[in-house]
Amino acid sequence: DSVLYSDTDSTAIDFSGGPSPLVIAAPAAGEDIGNGTVNYNVVWSGGSGPYTVRLNGTAVCTNVNASPCAITVGGSNNQNHTVRITDSASGDVSVNFKK
Repeated sequence: DSVLYSDTDSTAIDFSGGPSPLVIAAPAAGEDIGNGTVNYNVVWSGGSGPYTVRLNGTAVCTNVNASPCAITVGGSNNQNHTVRITDSASGDVSVNFKK
């Protein structure tokens, strides 16, 4: 006497790995974006929206779902400034640039 058994099972595997890391594409670190009052588009990729963009600590774009964020940078020339972007998945990146 012999008894043969056969069984199958399946499960779904998610290979997506979640969102890609939050990265600022523009401005580049140390970039000089110009003189006078400058209108500039902050560009980023990755992360998970909505996003908040801050210029020198002040929120300039809040609850946005995609890049870019238009900013106006005033003040004296040859000064350092910081753009910081946070997302809904605890992503937090910043870059220093000049104007």
